[in-house]
Amino acid sequence: TGTVKIGDQYWDTSAINLSIAQRSELLTGIGAKGSLGQWDITANLSHFWHGKAKTYTSKGYTNGISNTAGTLTDLDPSAWWTLDAHASTEFNRHAITAGITANYYAVKSTTYNTTRWRDASDAVFALQTQGKSSLSGIFAEDEIHLSDGLSITAGARLDQWRLHNQRLLRLH
Repeated sequence: TGTVKIGDQYWDTSAINLSIAQRSELLTGIGAKGSLGQWDITANLSHFWHGKAKTYTSKGYTNGISNTAGTLTDLDPSAWWTLDAHASTEFNRHAITAGITANYYAVKSTTYNTTRWRDASDAVFALQTQGKSSLSGIFAEDEIHLSDGLSITAGARLDQWRLHNQRLLRLH
């Protein structure tokens, strides 16, 4: 019926979907610290990867309970990389930091309409999205210590974000 009764209150369940997700993921990272002359250097690199990501979802609560209409969303192997590195040094009243950042992300997701959502029976293509994005940036700052407990920081940052190879396909 699309409603449930809890105590004396009736609740509309038409907007509630049931879902089952299957995922395999891997997150790895490595970091390094050291000195080069008067500079302290830190760098971190991480990688996140989806090997398998399938989500089975009902189209509403009633369909969820009766295992009828729903969707299957299949996330193809997707991943992102992140790199952050900076160098710092201090002299006189100045604390100088400069660094770089870089990120890369790629995803492809395909959704199918199904007659039985739990096992994705009779899957029919509905929607596909895909794309890649990247972000790269550099920054520098100077923290100037004016007196005990008082400092001012001046800095600049330049970022470039790029979206490419994006696509949206839909069944009408």
